[in-house]
Amino acid sequence: MSDLACIFRFVDAHAGTFAAIATIVIAAFTILLALSTHRLWKATKETAEAALKSAKAAEATVKTLQDSDRPYIFVRVKGGIGHITGDNFARCQCTYTLTNHGKTPALLTSVRADIWYGDAPSPFGQEAPKSYIARGGEVLNAGEDQPLLVERNTELVDAQLIYVGQKRLFCYGIIGYEDVFRVPHFTKFCWEYQHTPVKGFYASPPELNDYT
Repeated sequence: MSDLACIFRFVDAHAGTFAAIATIVIAAFTILLALSTHRLWKATKETAEAALKSAKAAEATVKTLQDSDRPYIFVRVKGGIGHITGDNFARCQCTYTLTNHGKTPALLTSVRADIWYGDAPSPFGQEAPKSYIARGGEVLNAGEDQPLLVERNTELVDAQLIYVGQKRLFCYGIIGYEDVFRVPHFTKFCWEYQHTPVKGFYASPPELNDYT
């Protein structure tokens, strides 16, 4: 019993010392906890930054692929005013050739093409007829061609005016397609037929030919 009493008296006599030691221990633990928390926060921050950098690099890679390896569809035209039909009409013909100049396939979603003639400088005031592509699309592989023939009867008097350059004849339209990433694109084209001085089709001004 006397030993226990001695212990109590010792603790009571040195209470301040023990309190100071406890304070130091708590402070040291707090510092260690703060350092550990800071290191954890720093590691988390670095991990998040690395993940963000990787995501941006992947996004840039996809964008590069979309730009460099995507399909590009352009259109060539040949034809003109053909034979006279039995009902005294001239037959206008335009053979469109769609070519995929890109590196990957294109899914054609809409092909609208028509023949137009008149006095106005542009046929785009009216919408081309319904699409020649069935619902669900049609694939045009890289480097492939797809021909499309469009015909229209023209009265002889109009054909004669086209011959002498007093009326303008256009083969025009718009192609809608998607790339392998399902990104939509379009190609708008317009070729003007001239019978003189050299018979053939010539691309109209740039504003009538556009693409995305």
